[in-house]
Amino acid sequence: MNMRTLKGASTGVLLGSCTLFLVVLFLDWHRSKIDVAGVVHVQAQDSGWAGWGLLAGAAAATLVVLGLYRMRRGGGPTATFGIVDLILAVTMLSATVSTVFGGGADVTAPAVGIEANAILWPGWVGLGLAVVTLISAVLVALPEVWQPGHRPTPTTA
Repeated sequence: MNMRTLKGASTGVLLGSCTLFLVVLFLDWHRSKIDVAGVVHVQAQDSGWAGWGLLAGAAAATLVVLGLYRMRRGGGPTATFGIVDLILAVTMLSATVSTVFGGGADVTAPAVGIEANAILWPGWVGLGLAVVTLISAVLVALPEVWQPGHRPTPTTA
């Protein structure tokens, strides 16, 4: 397996994980419930788009658009695209970590004051997909980072 094949496969994994991540963002990531004596039931849920999830979603959408543009253009990943992918993947992972561990659904009930936040399975799936995206972006970008003086040969479109 040569470097070009590895980069192509990593780009495909990156596109797939970003697309799945965007789908998972629409699911509920946090839930809070209050159950008072079996009489009062109050529940609130937040999707992955809440809070920092919006930034993570924007980074994932940008990665998908850039990846599709690169595939449509027909050329392999360039140093510029690799580094941009890496920066966007780091942003996506950072925002996802903030969303999973810092987010929550707030529930207010009169005269009760109980609040509990639960991270639901889509939050963990989103975090895993963000990690996969970052690893794929690293595989695409690192050869250019290792050889900063190396200029890729221009490809004809």
